[in-house]
Amino acid sequence: MARELRDAALGRGDYRGSAEELTPGLGDPLAALPVVVTALATLVRPAAWRHFAGGSVSSYALTPAAWRELATRAAARPDDGSPGAGAPGLPAGIVSRR
Repeated sequence: MARELRDAALGRGDYRGSAEELTPGLGDPLAALPVVVTALATLVRPAAWRHFAGGSVSSYALTPAAWRELATRAAARPDDGSPGAGAPGLPAGIVSRR
């Protein structure tokens, strides 16, 4: 956990070239406070990640049923090659990265 936090803070590894968009601390140091508190809590008790991530994702993530509905609707539309047509079986605007 400590290594991951260090890499994120220093822009190393998978974080190389990335930029924090949700809580940029340079212009507003208080914006970083929740991130620091969360990082410290997770370092002290690694299982705390469940508390921080448990309810947040379920508020906006697609359920498997919703994804199937989107895929079904996309498959029913003709793929005419227009820019918003998407990949076969995927909703418009979603591109497969396989």
